[in-house]
Amino acid sequence: MSRIRYTVVNDSTQPKARFWRNKAAYVLGALILWVGTFGTQWQSSSTIPEVKLAWGLVMGAAMWTFFLVPQIIVQFVVRKLVKRWMQLSLLVETVILNIPVAVFAAFLCASAYAASSPSARFQKYFGSPVPPTVRKIQQGGSTGVDGVFWVLRLNIDRADIEMILKQLQLVPVGDEKSLHYWQLRIQTRAGITFDLQPPFESYSVGDQRTERRLFYDSKTSVAYFVYCTYLHGA
Repeated sequence: MSRIRYTVVNDSTQPKARFWRNKAAYVLGALILWVGTFGTQWQSSSTIPEVKLAWGLVMGAAMWTFFLVPQIIVQFVVRKLVKRWMQLSLLVETVILNIPVAVFAAFLCASAYAASSPSARFQKYFGSPVPPTVRKIQQGGSTGVDGVFWVLRLNIDRADIEMILKQLQLVPVGDEKSLHYWQLRIQTRAGITFDLQPPFESYSVGDQRTERRLFYDSKTSVAYFVYCTYLHGA
């Protein structure tokens, strides 16, 4: 009489496989979102590489944490809707679930890129629109826990300088010690060489929290626009 043999298959790995199958799309989505938040903060924070990296990591992580739960909720809803109509492979399902996340991450990076252009910075800090004679804009600076420090070096005609002086109510300043301080600060905090030769014009307006400075050489039409904020007052 023949014997019937039974083979017991260890199925303990299947729950783990199902777990990762269900969570793969969410993990990939979290990584895509991280790239988007890091890229956003990296682009908009500074022109100094070390500051860009540090700010991108720290503030990118904070921004990522804020958007993580909405990302998971959106993917969960999309997964439920997709499963009502069709059965898909893991790869196809993962791609579909992460399309909204990828679009959102791309939108964040594109918005930060547009807002970080020299023209956008000028309009944000010194008024819109950019005067028609402005050209050769170079920017530098950073945004940090101690405030904002941003510099725009550009060429601009005298007529537009007069218009900006009136709009921003900038007044002449002539303290040589103060001028030296700002020259050094522009070079160290913004990474831009201050190459104006005296005599040049210097203007300022501000309070304990926000300050705008303008340095202008009428002979070369070169101007330095400086915008800074102070977290605890100047």
